[in-house]
Order: sequence, then C-alpha cells, then structure tokens
Amino acid sequence: MTNKNTPESTDRVVQGPDRVYRWKYTLSREQALVHYKFMNIIGAIVATVVSAIMIFFFVFGGEGLTSPGTLLLFILLIYGMILGMPALIGYLALGSDTRSYEMDDNCIRHKHATRGGDAVVFFDKVKWASEKENAIILKEGITTYTMYAPLEDAAFVKEYVRVRIGSEKYEC
Repeated sequence: MTNKNTPESTDRVVQGPDRVYRWKYTLSREQALVHYKFMNIIGAIVATVVSAIMIFFFVFGGEGLTSPGTLLLFILLIYGMILGMPALIGYLALGSDTRSYEMDDNCIRHKHATRGGDAVVFFDKVKWASEKENAIILKEGITTYTMYAPLEDAAFVKEYVRVRIGSEKYEC
C-alpha cells in the first residue's frame, strides 16, 4: 500500500507491513572517498593544533622537551596517531561501508549511523535538500545528512522525499 501521491516501490527498496520502506546500500569506492577525505581533513586539523601546542610549550620552556629532535619525534607521533593510522585503516576499509536505511511518511533514518544510534531526519524540519546521482543531501538544523539509495531506486526515494519536504526546499 503506497500513498497515491508517491511512486510505487521497487524490488530493492521494500515496504514492510508496518508501512516503513527499508533498504541497504554499500557505498562505492568513489562515494566512500568523499567521506574518507573529509575525515582526513579533520584529522589533519586536529594534529596540527596539537602540534602547535607542543611547539608553543617547546618555545616557552616546556618540561620534557629538551631538544628539537625530541619535539620533532613527538610531532611525528602525533601526526601518525591522529592522522596516519586512521587514514590507513579507512583506506583499507573503502568499499565495505554498507548502510541501512528506513523511511516512512515522517522521516528517513540511517540505521546505526553513530555509536549513539540512528541518524534521523524529520521531513518537516528539513531546511533544504539536494541530490547528486543516487545521493540525497538533507539539511536539518546545523547538520547536513547524506542518504544513499540503490541507483535503480534513487528516483523513487528522491520523489518520495521531495513530496514530503516540498518542492520549494528541493534543489535539483
């Protein structure tokens, strides 16, 4: 049973007896690289800030930092631990990021998005939305969410979301 204002469901995006659509999507290597690069940028910023603090302490007589060589070693360790190791693990894991989604008339939910639980976007709180290939980008409050659908089902999911948030908020 679908709402007469929305397209019919497909084989991969399946509506259960509770009227909730469910699907899984494994990010392609290219899609995962976007998130991977963003993670590396954040890691580089954190490592640089921590290193700058170390340099500040060295310049102004910090205890334990007796030579420039020791300082350099600490900075290399900082970059290795904050940026290098996660970057290596993330790169090796590219192509294995499978995401589960649920969608009903009120919201779209990325299941187990964080350790704290699901990322939920309520359609009535979306400020704007856009799309790119089979991704739907939704802005709610200060957070931007990217939800993916199988390529064959992307048109259905996009239209379902567009109907619920309103065309005026949707940028194509």
